[in-house]
Amino acid sequence: EQREKLESDFPKLREFQGNPIKLDIGGKVFKTSLETLRKDSNSMLASMFSGRFSMKAQEDGSFFIDRDPTHFRFILNFLRTGEVLVPDSPLARKELLLEVEFYNITPIMDALTSTRAEPQASPVVSEFANSTLMSEGDKTTLLSSLDGKSAWRLIYKASRDGFRGADFHRCCDNKGETVSVIQTTDDWLFGGYTDVPWTSPLRKRFKESSQSFLFALRSSAQSNAAVKASITDSNYAVCHRSVLLYFRRRSHYLHC
Repeated sequence: EQREKLESDFPKLREFQGNPIKLDIGGKVFKTSLETLRKDSNSMLASMFSGRFSMKAQEDGSFFIDRDPTHFRFILNFLRTGEVLVPDSPLARKELLLEVEFYNITPIMDALTSTRAEPQASPVVSEFANSTLMSEGDKTTLLSSLDGKSAWRLIYKASRDGFRGADFHRCCDNKGETVSVIQTTDDWLFGGYTDVPWTSPLRKRFKESSQSFLFALRSSAQSNAAVKASITDSNYAVCHRSVLLYFRRRSHYLHC
């Protein structure tokens, strides 16, 4: 019913041949082509952009769909390549199934409901159990960089606790060593570890640390592009101020 209502709200589409189309999925913008959106002729996206309905864009030119954007990349990548990839986490698979049922992407539905599609190789990692950003493989990679440190618990999640610097520091200041994981709108996953407890002074203050490091777990084009970058100047490893995060490695910064 929700899908039918969404389609009925958009009576006749103008053509976008050759131009990227912006989809605003629950507040996160994805760019793709008209050809990609029409790839699966049985899908809701193909129906929306079939030319039978007129599409009303938002002021920024994007088309809004009120759905969770977390797993939309699996749907979009399937439409681009024809390859069915699904997450390892049982919770993520349940969440993705809800989305592909809404968009009517049958091949992914079949993969998620087939017993053959159950993950075989990736063991469940108990650390970072509440993370919705990292796959089991990401967690294993990150743990190997942390040299055996364990018993991590989730103290801050932007979608739950707020996106302001003040929200981060309210949850994270004076909590001991921390791992911060960040996902961009184009699906890069990276972050930093510091053994220095966070504080939020009004003026920036650099903190000394020889243990802090930056890391990248994946890029938008490469799911296993893991990189660990140690701090080169321990006197200026981490900067404490009212922004969310500020790590420094030579001329490279992680500043959020």
